[in-house]
Amino acid sequence: MELTDSDWTLAAFITMSGPEGLPKEIACSYEKAALKAFETQEWADFKASRGSEVVMMGSEELTAVLAKTAEDLGATMRAIGIAK
Repeated sequence: MELTDSDWTLAAFITMSGPEGLPKEIACSYEKAALKAFETQEWADFKASRGSEVVMMGSEELTAVLAKTAEDLGATMRAIGIAK
């Protein structure tokens, strides 16, 4: 924060992803199954045990968040001179 004069922070992301080119109908089924699992008590217990926020996002929202994070990280790296 002191080096960049910014309140921007970096978070860790753990995602469930499939291979590039995965057929849309398979990706949709995969996402629906994951969303259903995340509604269970086991998932709630897991989230509570992590010690930090665990957020579930669908693929479209996650894609947007990761793109924005990459953009922000690039800007921060350029601002402090470690990237062009």
